[in-house]
Amino acid sequence: MNAVPGEVYLADIFDGGKRPIVIVSREKLNRGGVYLAVPLTSSRVEQRRAYANYVFLPSGAAGLQVASVAVAHLVQPVRIDALKERWGTLPEASLQQVLVAIVMVHRLGGLTSLVPRSRTYPNELGHELHAFFATRRP
Repeated sequence: MNAVPGEVYLADIFDGGKRPIVIVSREKLNRGGVYLAVPLTSSRVEQRRAYANYVFLPSGAAGLQVASVAVAHLVQPVRIDALKERWGTLPEASLQQVLVAIVMVHRLGGLTSLVPRSRTYPNELGHELHAFFATRRP
């Protein structure tokens, strides 16, 4: 099995429980037995989607039966044998939002120093994420 970025799987990542995850590691890195993945949750979606460390995914996206959020601050390694069932693939725009959220949450790549601060956003991270996407709209 070779998972690719954006694929959503049901995976056994927690003790005694399965959860949907989205693969976020680059395809070249996905040749071994471990992938980087972000867990998804359908719990408290409306509240969580307001925060920059969660990315909203509507029902139907990549085979999701209910609206969910990707939990970007919990990016983690997942072994290939933990992947139980492939559900589908996220649209490219959704995958990019998840990747940007990971960058912002973990302050990777120096992006956080490129955007001005604003008091109109509930938190610094939310403003930075908004500013990043606003400069890349078609």
